[in-house]
Amino acid sequence: MLWWTLRQLRSKDAETRQRAARKLGESRNRRAVEPLVAALKDENSYVRHQAAEALGYIGHSQAIEPLLAALKDKDIFVRKAAAEGLRDVGDPRAFQRLVAGLKDKDSGVRSAARDALEQHDPNWAKSDVAQRAIPVVVAALRDGDVDVQKAAAEALGYIGAPRTIGPLAETLKDKDWFVRKLAVEALEKIGDRAAVEPLVAALKDSAAAVRKAAVEALKKLADARAVVPLSAALGDVDSGVRCEAALALGRIPDIGAVVPLVQALTDRDSEVRWRVAETLGCLGDGRAIEPLVARLADEDSDVRGKATEALGSIDPDWAKSEAAKQALPNLLDALRNADQGVREGAADALCEISDARALEPLVVALKDRDSEVRWRVAEALGRIADARALEPLVTALEDEVWGVQLTVEGALNKIDPDWGKSEVGRRAAAPLVAALHGKNLHVRCWAAKTLGQIADTRSVEPLLAALRDEDSSVRCAAAEALGKLRDARAIGSLTAALNDRDPRVREAAAEALKKIRAK
Repeated sequence: MLWWTLRQLRSKDAETRQRAARKLGESRNRRAVEPLVAALKDENSYVRHQAAEALGYIGHSQAIEPLLAALKDKDIFVRKAAAEGLRDVGDPRAFQRLVAGLKDKDSGVRSAARDALEQHDPNWAKSDVAQRAIPVVVAALRDGDVDVQKAAAEALGYIGAPRTIGPLAETLKDKDWFVRKLAVEALEKIGDRAAVEPLVAALKDSAAAVRKAAVEALKKLADARAVVPLSAALGDVDSGVRCEAALALGRIPDIGAVVPLVQALTDRDSEVRWRVAETLGCLGDGRAIEPLVARLADEDSDVRGKATEALGSIDPDWAKSEAAKQALPNLLDALRNADQGVREGAADALCEISDARALEPLVVALKDRDSEVRWRVAEALGRIADARALEPLVTALEDEVWGVQLTVEGALNKIDPDWGKSEVGRRAAAPLVAALHGKNLHVRCWAAKTLGQIADTRSVEPLLAALRDEDSSVRCAAAEALGKLRDARAIGSLTAALNDRDPRVREAAAEALKKIRAK
């Protein structure tokens, strides 16, 4: 009941008054406005805070002046609630006081004031009130209180007037690093090219956070005058600054940045390297191809990925370029690196380049201790398509990892679709027959299919046994393989398979019998 809640608002107990103010706000009853206005002067800050919030919920014009007065309350939470309340009421009379609220020491109050201004007018920063407030805000940049200085720098950024660039540039010499950082961010928001020179100077600030903010601001401005200083920032002691410098140079289409960016491709920080690779891709300069090819063997997979993307952006046919050929010796060395990721990257790069000079090192790498490297090497050998790789690839069919076996088979088919009918192919029969007895059904299925490609009658008996495998996919593969071999010894077992419970096996057996009888 309203009368009871209003009575509680006058209670001697502060918590009771606070709860009453909250309930009155939730009720949105306009008869509660006057008592809540009185509560804005309560001795307890929690009650004043709740009263300000409640007046915002109710949204009555009678609350405007009291809420404006509450913007000067000594408690930051009351000031913040008052600003938020004024936002919800949305009365033009609040405009000037809210602009003044941008100088509040508390960031929450400043944020609430800004939200209220934007709700009232999205273009508030260009208003006469905001422009008239500039001298006062600029003066606050020199206030002895650091919090006031921070608020002033932030406010000037919101207002965004180019005539404040000079005072903000002076503030870049302030002893407090956070004030300097806010001044840099204000210059970024203003977005005027007159800020380039002071921002370049800020790249030498003692605080990494200020230097990083300066790089981000210069990135937004994208002015060619910043290329040389941003290139120098690629050598900053802070990796975050170096990362942002690489990104910033990507926004400025100036080939003068290519050489320092190429040098930064060997940065000790992997994130810097992949940011640099990304930027080089954006610049599209052919001088970056060879160093980017070298990064294809980077220890970090993200760097390798970005280097690949960058190469594709610079030249879709980069793998055929002279620069790629020049990088070949380094990639071959990387194939023997102790780091698995480096070896994987080298194998991938050699696969793209597909140069026959890599054949022997790749054959050696087919025995790498890591399966990820081995399947990449097998793929590379398939892409090179040199018949000299057939024999080592057949030997690699004995690999313990099914994925490697599958890739090896694919490589063999690329080099010679009829590899199974050759003498080299027949030597693969023994390991494939052994694989038919493996525990992994995928391996057994693959072995059965591959035996069908090999013209070796020694495979018939093992394949007949595979027709009784517990898995229907293996039985189906065995039936198809026997059809390719066309050996009459399979007729009896294939005839029996016509009664298999799986229709795929029955169909494969019937097709195999047709091939054998048509021989």
